[in-house]
Amino acid sequence: MRPVIDHVPFAASDLDALVDRFEAAGFDPTYGGEHPDAGTEMAALVLPDGSYLELVAPTREDHDRWQAHFDAADPVAGPCDWCVETGSVHAECQRVIDHDVTVHGPVRGRRERPDGTVVEWDHAVLGGE
Repeated sequence: MRPVIDHVPFAASDLDALVDRFEAAGFDPTYGGEHPDAGTEMAALVLPDGSYLELVAPTREDHDRWQAHFDAADPVAGPCDWCVETGSVHAECQRVIDHDVTVHGPVRGRRERPDGTVVEWDHAVLGGE
């Protein structure tokens, strides 16, 4: 499977303010829950093809990898990353490693939706530290 865009995160220091901005533009983001291990929460704006904009903001001071984005962000910042879906994150990591690209991961991610459903995934960061 060729990688396809899954979602594009928008980092902000205040999720409510970012959601308000999208709502004022006529969009209807849906609260998606917290990433408990990352110290963030998110809302999603799903696009017609199933990909989505992830509106993400910290829930605590010791949030993870978007630290620099949040520290520099005004309450309604902007896109900070892009994420692809692939048939196998492990195979894709090996493919890019074979091309001398540094990879951090794969690691397990998770969040809990407001209805209690736990969503889990494996992810990696290209060029990671």
